[in-house]
Amino acid sequence: MENKNHFISRMLPFLLTIITTVVVVFIEQILLGVKAELNEVKATLQKMEEEKVKNVTFQPFKPLQENCTSCHNERKFMGIHGGDAEINNIINFMEQMPDVHLSPQDVEKVHGSLVLLKCTSCHDEQQIKVLGTMSAEKQKEIIMRMSKKSGSNISPDEVNQIQKALLEIQGF
Repeated sequence: MENKNHFISRMLPFLLTIITTVVVVFIEQILLGVKAELNEVKATLQKMEEEKVKNVTFQPFKPLQENCTSCHNERKFMGIHGGDAEINNIINFMEQMPDVHLSPQDVEKVHGSLVLLKCTSCHDEQQIKVLGTMSAEKQKEIIMRMSKKSGSNISPDEVNQIQKALLEIQGF
């Protein structure tokens, strides 16, 4: 009897080790499968986001390209990061030029594009396009977060101005 107990006491740890190994390998296989599926979902979501950005019709700087670049190069605009009054003065001055024919809607859109140039010191046009497709609440949240970053040069008062510019360019 003692021989039988001795045999069981020696075999039990061995059997438990084998069972534990099988369970661990089984769980690992499940986790590897889940990881592969998550990577696939992540890649699909990224592809969908890229497609969404490609299909965006919002063009934040189109008013400048349509109305201003026949006389000015793009470098001219990169220096304009002034406030609302400065931008209005620039547009009013340009409206006095004989070759400039801007409708009131064009003036609003050009103004909006010039306001959004503040964002190009950190972001490219694609990122601004994506911002233009978001809900008003999400836009405001992001612009507020950006205004709090060091070096943004966006005052809390300009947050609403930037959001308004996004709407003006889209014709709202």
